[in-house]
Amino acid sequence: MKKNLKKTMIRNNITLEEISSRIESADRIILICHKHPDGDTVGSAYALKYAYPDKKINVVCDDAPGKSVAAICGESDLSLERLSREERDPDLVITLDCASFGMTGDCGAAYKDRLDIQLDHHGKGDVFAENYYVDPDAAACAEIVYAMLGQNGRLNMRAAECVYCGVSTDTGCFKFSNTKAHTHMIAAELFDLGIDYPRLNELLFENKTHAEISAERLALNNLEIFCGGRVAVLTIVNEEKKKYRVNDDDLSVINSLPREISGVDLGIIIKQKDNIENAYKISMRSSQTIDVSIICESIGGGGHIRASGAEITADTADGARNAVFAAVKRFYPEFAL
Repeated sequence: MKKNLKKTMIRNNITLEEISSRIESADRIILICHKHPDGDTVGSAYALKYAYPDKKINVVCDDAPGKSVAAICGESDLSLERLSREERDPDLVITLDCASFGMTGDCGAAYKDRLDIQLDHHGKGDVFAENYYVDPDAAACAEIVYAMLGQNGRLNMRAAECVYCGVSTDTGCFKFSNTKAHTHMIAAELFDLGIDYPRLNELLFENKTHAEISAERLALNNLEIFCGGRVAVLTIVNEEKKKYRVNDDDLSVINSLPREISGVDLGIIIKQKDNIENAYKISMRSSQTIDVSIICESIGGGGHIRASGAEITADTADGARNAVFAAVKRFYPEFAL
């Protein structure tokens, strides 16, 4: 297994045509999504699954997807343990949207010596599979999957909906700076194919539960502003989540909230993980002037320049905040938090 090779200047050692051929030659396939799955990693995986109904393909992940993504893709239990012994012995293992081996979690660890293909779009990270195809110009991993399925004529309506889930969520419904003209062209082609995009948009972006509204109320109550309005920070612990009757899934709706405040260049969310006292999930969003990927990489995470995350261990919320603030100051000393 290859590790710690930077992908910034990487030359892919496999083509999309060769990946298609590997899939066509396999019978049982495992598709691994990254921890804390978003619409892109899950949408990309299920686009492949539905494009090959003749294959025995299973999607696995350490964590369950959000309810809206699960509704589109059709499954909420992605645990490796749910699979039979035969299903857990595949001919081919592919990771989707995983910038580093750590992002694959326990599912990746279970196949660490037989990760066949790494399909990704992050410009920074590690090469950890035997074969790797990385396109940092793609707005989402689902764009790469779309290109591959278009080449081999495998794109069907179910797969197209999952591609749209991946592309639209990773671009913030086409609002983020990673959105390119090509991204809109893909969306237009999916529309022409006949996907019910109003329904998909409602599920993904306009479908808040009462618990999610409570999560937003909790977030607004905990919002802190620093550095003359340039930095907004949210810290949420399990005791507060119990009080407001929300969980980590409900809190996913607030990931962009701090950054949406006028004048804020850096938004930080620090959430204690459900039922785990010493684990904290970090989410960062930024303006055009801040690269949050290098901050999150320094504390064991990673992601995109404008949207990244990490998971850290700390005895207290204050300890987690101090670690995050120190990482920010290391790269942006003007932010004395």
